[in-house]
Amino acid sequence: MLNLLVALESYIISLSEAGLITYKIDEKMIYQLQNSINNLGINTPEIAEKTYSIINKINTINSKLTDVVTLGSNVIPYFNKNANMPYLQTNAIPIINTANVDTSIAPPVAEVKEDYYLLEDFCLEWFNYELSLCEESTEHRKLSQLTVDGYHRILNTYILDYCKNNKIMYFKQLTANVINALLKTTDSYDNKRNIRIVCSLLMQFAIKNKLIKKSENPMDDVPKPVKPVKREEKEISCIEPENQHLYIKAFEKENTPMSILFITMLLTGMRPECASGLKWSCVDFKHNEIIINNAYKSFNIYDEKGKVIGHYRSDADLKTPESYRTIPMCPLLKDILLQYKESQKQRFKNYRKFKKEGRNLCNEDYCFLRTYIPALCIRYFIISTS
Repeated sequence: MLNLLVALESYIISLSEAGLITYKIDEKMIYQLQNSINNLGINTPEIAEKTYSIINKINTINSKLTDVVTLGSNVIPYFNKNANMPYLQTNAIPIINTANVDTSIAPPVAEVKEDYYLLEDFCLEWFNYELSLCEESTEHRKLSQLTVDGYHRILNTYILDYCKNNKIMYFKQLTANVINALLKTTDSYDNKRNIRIVCSLLMQFAIKNKLIKKSENPMDDVPKPVKPVKREEKEISCIEPENQHLYIKAFEKENTPMSILFITMLLTGMRPECASGLKWSCVDFKHNEIIINNAYKSFNIYDEKGKVIGHYRSDADLKTPESYRTIPMCPLLKDILLQYKESQKQRFKNYRKFKKEGRNLCNEDYCFLRTYIPALCIRYFIISTS
């Protein structure tokens, strides 16, 4: 960092001595410099002294000039000079005597978020807000984290990646033209639709936080993507009802938790995540019913900067209110599950840890997740018809 500051000071001096700086340097760059050092937590006398030395150089140059302009084309400007962003005046930073410099970094100058809000910072603030909606609350409708995980993928894979490649650094640069150009980078209708949804949520968040007015929403000039005409779909290979017995017979012969899981899904139509989250308490052998009220899903774990650092698996809500239901259990499935439950009880008794603890199979145990080993999420199933 010290080397970077030395290089920055040398560059400013060389531009000034060559007479290439003919307008005031944007004082917001001072804020950006101080804020970056504060965020890094660097607090050494050398870095503090060099920082204030640069600030003094900028103030000295600005005191002799009028108007405002960014540095030369070889320096990244604090904002896109082609964007319609008016310059907001701030109080000049006084020249500091570096002989008696404090070893701590001074607080940054006041930030004007409306015009100088870094896009990544804004997106992180929005994303943390969306994550907060995943918590139970009487003030808002609970949002599924899988939905937020999907937002995260779209935000990073498409929106931020496009903006970085096109040097779009600030929130105010995310205009209708930029979003329309972004939508043209993909031919997929689903991707276009999801990108537009995330951009709309970003702008709604900006309006809520008074960064822009409702009348200034750029999404008003971003038309919805046109859904393509449905083409004649290829014939999907599936298990025909008259062939079900062949698969059931093969699964019964294998007689493993996975094969019994396949049978259950085949005879009930349950989604994989619902079948994975099925507990014995929801299998009603008396009334020949299976209650669908739980799902077992995989979620992202994020760090403080919104980066994915891992995953965790847990019970979760079902996809829609209509997904909560009770379905009949046919006699064949009932017999298979009764036998399977007895074999699972025996596995519990033979498992050394449970045997030592005197733990037996209970109604709150999962039917198919391997509860006698650290839980494994069974999310994807491929049934080959070959």
